[in-house]
Amino acid sequence: MSQAELAKRIGVTRPTVMAIEKGSPRVAVGSVFEAAVTVGVPILAESPGELDRLATSIAAIARVVPERARRKQHKVDDDF
Repeated sequence: MSQAELAKRIGVTRPTVMAIEKGSPRVAVGSVFEAAVTVGVPILAESPGELDRLATSIAAIARVVPERARRKQHKVDDDF
């Protein structure tokens, strides 16, 4: 599906789809969720096991993305 087709299906502009692809924090979360659902990317889970399964499948998808298009992974300090 092209950016223009996705934009039309979720009711946003093509530049908004480009911003979603880049991970821009300025895009409305509803638009991001709508885009994810439209292209078949699951983003919510009902249980920790399902969340682990989703993370594994998303990681598998990410492996086929060219390295130049990937963001560098940053360790998150979540020890509050």
